[in-house]
Amino acid sequence: MRRESSGFARIFYPKYSLDDVVSRVREAVDRVSNRLGLLKVVVFGSYAVKRFTASSDVDILIVYDEQVCDGDTVYNVFRTNLSLERAELHLLSKKQYQSMKDGRWLKTVAAEGVVVCDVFQGLS
Repeated sequence: MRRESSGFARIFYPKYSLDDVVSRVREAVDRVSNRLGLLKVVVFGSYAVKRFTASSDVDILIVYDEQVCDGDTVYNVFRTNLSLERAELHLLSKKQYQSMKDGRWLKTVAAEGVVVCDVFQGLS
């Protein structure tokens, strides 16, 4: 026998707004940028284009100077200093970024993303 509907629907709202995300990413960048050699940090994906849902992750592109720090250290230190759940870090070294910057993915990130940090203007 089918149970009667309760008449209630559960609605889930995203935990963070775009402003919250950018603020938290900026705080992490301010804390660790110099020691990690961060060159560019961009929030992209569903948050950047304001189409996020309660189940969306937060995509963050991080371009770093491989002569200052290695990718594993950048990932671990940034993740530790970022007070943001469901963050998906996408790391590229300066060399990788420069070889990929004319590709479709990075052009989309540049067009739709929210730039939090752009220390090395030559990467744009």
